[in-house]
Amino acid sequence: GSTGVAGDAPAAKGRAISPPVPPPADLLAKFEALQASHEALLARVAALGAAVPAGGVVYDIGCGTGTSTRRLAARYPEAAEIVGVDASPQMIQVARELVSLSARGALDARWVNEVAADPRVSFERASAEAFLPNKSADVVVLSLVVHELPPFAYERIVQLCHDALKPDGQLWIYDMDFDTPGFSDLRANPLLFSLIRSTEPYLDEYADYGLSLIHI
Repeated sequence: GSTGVAGDAPAAKGRAISPPVPPPADLLAKFEALQASHEALLARVAALGAAVPAGGVVYDIGCGTGTSTRRLAARYPEAAEIVGVDASPQMIQVARELVSLSARGALDARWVNEVAADPRVSFERASAEAFLPNKSADVVVLSLVVHELPPFAYERIVQLCHDALKPDGQLWIYDMDFDTPGFSDLRANPLLFSLIRSTEPYLDEYADYGLSLIHI
């Protein structure tokens, strides 16, 4: 059925689709490095005991354009359902449009990451407060979400995610770590940190307290 997003509609008859333009080699190398880093992160999470049961349900909260959702689907083929959730209608439209473009052969998937239609994957435009109540998941993921929220809000979001878990379900949270050299050097650079902070207004609070304010 239709999701209500214009990009999900079939291409009109007679419409020519331009062949995808290969990305520049240097940009492709950066995307491949990012992909490798995310795979390494998921491997580390798995080493800590993270797992998706066969037939499991996964919610990816704050999924943005669906990059993390698609990677979760590729990493865990045993999952039956992976739902990316984001409050931004623009982000969700892009997530759905990427799949639509890929299905029509109009996307060089390497621009973002591997993009392919997967019947297990869907995207929902909703806030966590609206989506999570009365839901039941085996795994709930918060990837690079907490640092974007004030402490009172991310404690609330984490509680909602925790409450949506089935018995023995797992909540995965991964975010910036300002105790590591890369992020500590970032914060030590006033100009660069101020530029990042202009779009991440709660980064100071997160850098000071991290996840230490969360109690569930």
